[in-house]
Amino acid sequence: MDGKTNVTKFLPSTININQQRVQQNLESFEKLGLSQKTLSAVKEKGFGTPTPIQIQAIPLLMQGIDVVGQAQTGSGKTAAFSIPIIENSDE
Repeated sequence: MDGKTNVTKFLPSTININQQRVQQNLESFEKLGLSQKTLSAVKEKGFGTPTPIQIQAIPLLMQGIDVVGQAQTGSGKTAAFSIPIIENSDE
C-alpha cells in the first residue's frame, strides 16, 4: 500500500448534474482529458488519484460549464478549479 487513500471506493457509479446522470468512470487524471504536459505536472506535484470533487468538476470545467462545488477542506477544490484554468490557458 502506498499510503494514499483510494477515493474511488467512496464514489457512486453515476452522479446527477443539472438532473442529468453522468457516468463516473474517471478514476485517474489520465481519464480526465488533460494534456500530457499537465499530467506530468500533476504527477510531479504528487497528485495520485483525483478526489471526488476533482472527478466531478474538472471534466465540466474543461467544457466551459460553470460549476459550484462544495467539499471539505483539504479535498482538492483548489486543484479541481485551477487545473482546467491552466489546461485551457494559452502558453
